[in-house]
Amino acid sequence: NLAFVAAAALGGLCPQLLEHYRLKIFPNACEKFFTNLIGESIRLRRLVHMERNDFMNQLLELQKQHSLTDQQLVSHAMTFLIDGLDTSAATIAHCLLLLARNPDCQQQLLEELMSIDSSELPTYEELNEMSYLNACFNESLRIYPPGLWAAKICTKEYTFEGCRQSTPLRMRPGDTVMIPIYGLHHDPEFYPEPSLFRPGRFLPENGGVKKYRNMGVFLGFGDGPRQCLGLRLALVQSKAAIAAIVKRFEVRANPRTKPGIRLDPSIFVAMHEGGVWLDFVPRYQ
Repeated sequence: NLAFVAAAALGGLCPQLLEHYRLKIFPNACEKFFTNLIGESIRLRRLVHMERNDFMNQLLELQKQHSLTDQQLVSHAMTFLIDGLDTSAATIAHCLLLLARNPDCQQQLLEELMSIDSSELPTYEELNEMSYLNACFNESLRIYPPGLWAAKICTKEYTFEGCRQSTPLRMRPGDTVMIPIYGLHHDPEFYPEPSLFRPGRFLPENGGVKKYRNMGVFLGFGDGPRQCLGLRLALVQSKAAIAAIVKRFEVRANPRTKPGIRLDPSIFVAMHEGGVWLDFVPRYQ
């Protein structure tokens, strides 16, 4: 609900409040579910002395090396599930919705997918070389950035001198800076007609995503040394899923999906209000 959104915003502006008032971003029911699920997984893994080449095994190895508590393991696992998987699932859904609403873009993406000399799904190398798929993905991140804002702590004194302010803005160590990611992504000065889905903005011949990153106005995964740790995983799994679906199905927007770009006000990440409802029509019967 809105209380969790307020807690997230306050935590970004004043991190001390979260600790002082013991505010939570996730509801108790969600926390309890994941704590029980992951705790039981850890218990069973230890009970049968099972070793697998997976994330849980990596956590247990880290526990031995760094003397982590079980609660810390649960926290790391929740971070992986929520930050790494939930945001990717939302990005995939939003990209498919935008493609469904723009059938010409979906057709162009299909043609790029079909141009690959393979009956199988694209390889990792092919995914990276597909310029239009990359453009569609980045345009979706622009319209629906997983993080609506980012909070940063100033570590050394810095002075901003810009043309839109009469006096320089002086930042001191410890000051909190809120970066309005959604506002930057929808600023018509940088993205003409920002509400429209235009993958062409991010094609190589137009400068690609690097152009907007260098301008500091594309922060789909954040930026700098504290950008998203799961960037590469998110890129691969999201683009692979979009490619697999578009190649096999024609994606159409279901009438249950609310029109326009409407964000759910009760969630602190970008999520289309009312959910994303799609119809999938097989391309080959």
